[in-house]
Amino acid sequence: MIRIKQILIGLFTLCFTLNLSAESVTNNADKAYREKNFVKAANLYEEQIAQILADKNQSEINSSNVYYNLGNCYFRMNNYGKAVLNYQRALRIDAANEDAEFNLELTQTKLTDHFEAPAEMFFISWFKSLINSRNSDTWGHWGLFFLILTFTSIAIFRFGRKLWLRKTGFLCTIISILLLITCECFAYIQHNRFNNLQLAVVLRPAVNTFDSPNLSAKKQKTIHEGTTVTIIGAYEKQWLEIQLPDGSEVWINTADVERV
Repeated sequence: MIRIKQILIGLFTLCFTLNLSAESVTNNADKAYREKNFVKAANLYEEQIAQILADKNQSEINSSNVYYNLGNCYFRMNNYGKAVLNYQRALRIDAANEDAEFNLELTQTKLTDHFEAPAEMFFISWFKSLINSRNSDTWGHWGLFFLILTFTSIAIFRFGRKLWLRKTGFLCTIISILLLITCECFAYIQHNRFNNLQLAVVLRPAVNTFDSPNLSAKKQKTIHEGTTVTIIGAYEKQWLEIQLPDGSEVWINTADVERV
């Protein structure tokens, strides 16, 4: 019995020490950033991200905030490629991170490449912005709320003694079911976006793209540091087929980009 108690105390002490260590890294990183020691702050935020990824109990939203802080460090160091990379990673985890979205747009104004995205109909852009206003977990929580509201409305409709109360219960049931389905669909879309959409960022000053996966192939556009591309295919380990922000599709050497 004493041995079990000692083991439990040891485990508690270890967990407490790990938590203190994580908090210490965060505090030191924030302090270094305030003191404008951005290199030190970036290294500490990298260490904090490694701790979060190693701890399965940590919330993904926490890592989104740390990636945002890391992006700020690189922005201050004029390393716009890595700033874009980390802002994109923050948004990949939490599409509703407005600070990361704002800073990403600000950083993109300082890049060499400025692509004009393919035109979209207004309602498509509005629909995408609505979905991206919350992450998959938040949409899931809203879905759970409307599920509870649905059962409550059904109970009111079933057991309400007055006609107006039963009508209200019936109407609320229909609305709650529709909102439940909507939230769950949005959660599913965001979940798929997180797991399936493959983005990468150019980290070299300038790289060539080609019309096929071969160095002797015809060169296409030259793209520069900080450009975000979508990976749509691969050939062996050396080549990636990518879609540029303007919708054109080309091939690039794998070593020229880093995945988000």
